[in-house]
Amino acid sequence: MSDWRSVAVAALAASLPADSGHLAGLLREAVERLDTLLADRPPEAVATVAVPVAVHRALTGRLPPAGLLAAAAATYAALAVLDDLVDGDHPTIWADRDAAEVMIGVQVLLVTAAQVVGDGVHAPLAVTLTRTYSRTIATVSDGQLRSGTPLSASTTPVEVHARITDRSGALLAGFAELAATAAGASPAQIGSARGFGLELGIARQHVNDISELVSERTSDLRNRTATMATAFALAESAPDERESMLTLLHEAADDPQARDRLVLGLSPSIREVAALTVLHLARARTHARLLSADDLRQDDLDRLVDFTAAALRRR
Repeated sequence: MSDWRSVAVAALAASLPADSGHLAGLLREAVERLDTLLADRPPEAVATVAVPVAVHRALTGRLPPAGLLAAAAATYAALAVLDDLVDGDHPTIWADRDAAEVMIGVQVLLVTAAQVVGDGVHAPLAVTLTRTYSRTIATVSDGQLRSGTPLSASTTPVEVHARITDRSGALLAGFAELAATAAGASPAQIGSARGFGLELGIARQHVNDISELVSERTSDLRNRTATMATAFALAESAPDERESMLTLLHEAADDPQARDRLVLGLSPSIREVAALTVLHLARARTHARLLSADDLRQDDLDRLVDFTAAALRRR
């Protein structure tokens, strides 16, 4: 799957506005940082681009059109910056830029993605791709906003699942749909592509949340992010125990001993989330089988599922 990374970066560079004064330097820096970021990570780790590549290859044996690759790369970069900002971290893409520059850069990346996502396909299909992209970003943005609501004693697993579905699930489902549509897939194949992206996206978010909980990162604890593990734990606690759990979550962001007690107490819930993640990955594999009858063309899809499963096992 590794050959798409340089192609995607080149497609993005060719799609960005030229001769735009100070903005040109900001965007050139984004492309350079993105190129380095993609080179340093396994291709399967960059799911926003890897999923449409895998889906389009499963259906055609070829990379997606340049416009879709550029849109995927631009969206990945923009959302990576926004995720860093939400977590309270310095953006990886524009670490040394001020807040205004960063937000203008994000806006330009997303606008550019919407403008170019249909490049390289015939006109009626290009309109469909543009509409699908706009719908996807609207859903993901709403999910991201709702995910910013801090964990509370009343947070439920159903609520957290809805947020993850509309954020991480919708993002990969949308790009899988874009790739299948660009490939001229049947309605059934487009549905299978969406299902693959949705299930994979939800599974990856669960793995990310578990990984942060048991690692030394503290952004989820610091921001009181509602994850499925904490939602399960709250749902299984007596009402009078929930406030003490929220207090421990807050303390665990700065106190290693409190963090150890928290992880130990959440172990049953973490195991529940791990089991749930395995189910999502199994569903993703089923959708992959329905997407293409050619076993060889399913390799990229399988690698994405295997990569996520391996990350889960490590945790």
